[in-house]
Amino acid sequence: MTVRRLLAALGAGMMILVASGAASASRAEIATSDARTPSTASSVEILWGGSWWDGSIVDRRGKSVKVHYTGWGDQWDEWMDASRVRPAGPQGPHAGQVRERVEVSWGGSWWEATVIGRKGAQMKIHYVGWGNEWDEWVEATRVRRARSGRSAH
Repeated sequence: MTVRRLLAALGAGMMILVASGAASASRAEIATSDARTPSTASSVEILWGGSWWDGSIVDRRGKSVKVHYTGWGDQWDEWMDASRVRPAGPQGPHAGQVRERVEVSWGGSWWEATVIGRKGAQMKIHYVGWGNEWDEWVEATRVRRARSGRSAH
C-alpha cells in the first residue's frame, strides 16, 4: 500500500518507517538517530572472520543489529552485537609509508596490514596475524589508511 505509518521504538532512539500492512520494513525505509552505531540502510563494515566486510544494517533490536553483506544473498544476513559494525571507511587509494599500519583490499574484504617496503608506486605489505608467505606487492588503489579504534585482529 502507499499509505505509510511511522513507528517509534522507545528507549532505542529508533524510528522505523513501515508500509501499512507490511510484515517488515525494507532496507531503505529504516532509519535511526542512535549515534553510537551507524544508521540502518547505510553503508557499514562488518567484522567477520578477522576482516572487515562491506554491508548494511537492515534491522536492530536493542544492542543487536541484523546485517546484510554486500554482494551476498539474504540467506547470509545475520544478527550480531553492534560492536562488530562500524561506519564504512574511505576507499583509498593511499600511498602508505614503510612501517605504517594500513588496510588492504583482498578477496572482497579489508585486511589489516603493515607496509614493509616500497618500490615506486608499489608497496610491499605484511598482513597482520598472517605468515610472511602472504606478504605481497600491491598498488595504492588496494590500500587505504588504517581505521582508528578497534583492529581486525
